[in-house]
Amino acid sequence: MKKAGSKAVPTARGGPKGKAVPGKKLREPAEVQAGLFMGSQRSSGNVDYLRSLNITHILSVGVDTLHPTEFTHKRIKGLQDADTSDLLSRLPECIAFIEEALQAGSGVLVHCQGGISRSAAVVVGFLVHSNRDLSANEALALLHQSRPTARPRPAFLEQVEAYRRSLLATASAQPPPTTK
Repeated sequence: MKKAGSKAVPTARGGPKGKAVPGKKLREPAEVQAGLFMGSQRSSGNVDYLRSLNITHILSVGVDTLHPTEFTHKRIKGLQDADTSDLLSRLPECIAFIEEALQAGSGVLVHCQGGISRSAAVVVGFLVHSNRDLSANEALALLHQSRPTARPRPAFLEQVEAYRRSLLATASAQPPPTTK
């Protein structure tokens, strides 16, 4: 935290490869891994800055994007920041959207209203999907390296862990590759 007058101002890691950028306030998106950014709804507002980060895709979790026509945009409607929300059924479409952007060599911003819970849960889900050896809590620890304020609801983390278990079960049910 930096001091601004008598107030402590949280900073985010919004620079290259998750490095802290002095003076960047929490409203800036944080780079979690190459091309994958996480932030708040407010962080989706500076079109020129997002373009400078090569962000072409925005995934809005439960809230609107401030400039939906400027980017390839997907909104996950109806996902409230509540213990009863069904993140599990929405994770596959979120992950597919993130993968689409990254495979095209583009950046993607995942945001919710505050950039704390819903977007963090989606990013944790993506990290688990990308590396199934990671538990949801281990993926959250990785996310904290670039976005220390990420605090997904425990119910969301439980759903991400259930998603991971389903991925592992599906992988173990696949027949082994054949060799000729």
